Order: sequence, then structure tokens, then C-alpha cells
Amino acid sequence: MERKLELKEYTNEWIERFLKARKEIKNILGAEVIEIHHIGSTSIPNMSAKDIVDILVLVKDIIKIDTFNDDMNLNGYNAKGENGIQDRRYFQKFSDDGINHCIHVHVYQIGNKKAYEELKFRDYLRLNNSAFDRYLNAKKEGIQLCKGSIEEYQKYKSKIIIKLLEEADIYFNDSIKADVDCSFSREKTWFRYRAAAIIVSDSKVLLAKNSRDNYYYSVGGAVHSGETSYEAVIREVYEETGIVFDIDRLAVIHENIFWGKDPGFEGKICHEICFYYTMKVQNSLEIAHSSTTSCGYDEWVEWVAIDKLEQVIAYPVFLKDYLKSNQEEVIHIVTNRIE
Repeated sequence: MERKLELKEYTNEWIERFLKARKEIKNILGAEVIEIHHIGSTSIPNMSAKDIVDILVLVKDIIKIDTFNDDMNLNGYNAKGENGIQDRRYFQKFSDDGINHCIHVHVYQIGNKKAYEELKFRDYLRLNNSAFDRYLNAKKEGIQLCKGSIEEYQKYKSKIIIKLLEEADIYFNDSIKADVDCSFSREKTWFRYRAAAIIVSDSKVLLAKNSRDNYYYSVGGAVHSGETSYEAVIREVYEETGIVFDIDRLAVIHENIFWGKDPGFEGKICHEICFYYTMKVQNSLEIAHSSTTSCGYDEWVEWVAIDKLEQVIAYPVFLKDYLKSNQEEVIHIVTNRIE
């Protein structure tokens, strides 16, 4: 019996499948793993797709991955070597019927250009409605025209994929805009321009947490050179949550002045300006997504009850009072902890 070629409507089951596989793969590959990402059409909210979850694994040394083939096979991930793409290691997992695939694992060494393209393509379709629509239409047309041939279907899609990758290069400005944060360090001072989100639902606020620090912090990050704070907050939020939230309004401009404590910043006067935007919650409160910090620590987001904020350490320090104030105007807050 041949594998089926059909599109299914988007389902959260794909996220659950990814999370289960992510845990299995991380347990098998261990310290070789740097990052694990959900990619492909099943990683794009509301996109119809073949019922196959694609997973991108970035590792320290691609050659060492071959030593894990037996363990991957024992857990149902059939090792296929490069399988036509240089410097990749590819694994397939079958559905219960033993015919159709349910998971594809693509392993690349960190810095691989092809891996970057996979992430860039996913992120572009998450952010750009026109690109989303054109790709979905091409997929539907391909299903009709290719009459069950998976090989012909992939060839049919390749043209639109190339076109969208070219657009994504322009969109993300594959140079200084995408690679350089608006920050600088000079002798005893450090400055950063940041954008962050205030996302509230059901008397809870969405905050980030990582495996190193004992505190919560706002979802967001540094604005890239040439990028607006509006663009940056959308990008940062979906990087940390896997969801593209719509902006409601600019809420707070925060100047934060403090003594640096982290390695490399000890004794420096740190000055950060952050634009905080309120964002609209979509669909379920469940966010099944994780990422890593710039230092390589596991990072995730949690819904924290607003009335419980007094019992935890959470930044920015003004957040607890702000959420209780029902403020509707843009406000400027200065936090100076070096006076």
C-alpha cells in the first residue's frame, strides 16, 4: 500500500506530537543537542498540512550523530543518513499503520545554512499573511494536480518555496538588521534598546522563565538594528511562544538603570530602554513551546496569576502595580537602582 498524499486541517495535536518527540530526541542525543525546533507546515498556525511533524535539531557535531543511530532506531526513528541533503542526518517515524510517516527529524550542525533557511521560511509564513495564503493555495493546487504522487507534489511546491525564501531574505534583511542588536558596551557602561509584551488573560500574565535564573521576566528581547520596536515585539514574542500575537497598543516606555551582575557586566552601569506593548490573546491559554536563551539555557513561558506576583520575583519591577492600575494611556516609567 502506498503512502497517502492529503492535506489535513491544522490541529494542536501536531504541537503535542512535537513536544513528545522533542523530549525523546533530547534524551537520546543528550549533550550534543543545542536547539530543537518545530518546523514545516505543521508548525505554522492554521496552515493545512500533510499529517507529518517536521523537527529540526541543531547539534554541536553532525558526525557524532551517527553513533546514536541504534538508539534512535530503538525509539522508532529510522535512520536514513543524509538522504539526499549534504551534512544532514535524517530520521523517519511511522504512523501506527506502518505505512505513512508521522514524524521527520532533520539534524544539522549549528550554523548550517539549510537549517537557517528552514527557520526563516517558517518564521516568514508565521508573520506574513500574503505569504501564508500563497503557500497554502499552492499546496492545495499541488494536491489536485499531482494526483497522489508525493515526488511530483514536492517538485510542484519547490517553485513557490524558492520565491518565498527570496522574499524572506528581504523581509528579514539577511544582514545587519537580522544579526545586530541595538546595544553597545563602552568601558563601564552598557546600553540596550528592547521591546517586550504585556499579555494578560483570565487574570494571568504571560512571563518567561529559564533553567538558570530564579526569577520571571517579560517576554521580549533586544530590537535589531534597522528594526522598529513594533516589528521587534512581534518577532520576539513568536520566537518565545510559537504564536504570532496581534498588538493592541503601546503601553509603557520604561527606562531601567542598574548595576550589572551577570558575567561580563559586573560593575557596569546598565541603561535599558524598553517599549512595552499590550497584545491580544488568541484561542487557548495553552502555549506548548520552548526555546533557548542566548547563553544556551532552556527557556519557556508560563501564565502567572496576577494576584500571585507578590510571592515571586518578577521583572520589570513595576509590573505588579501596573497590572492592578487599569492604566489606559501610554506612561513613562523610570527605575533607577544605582542612586
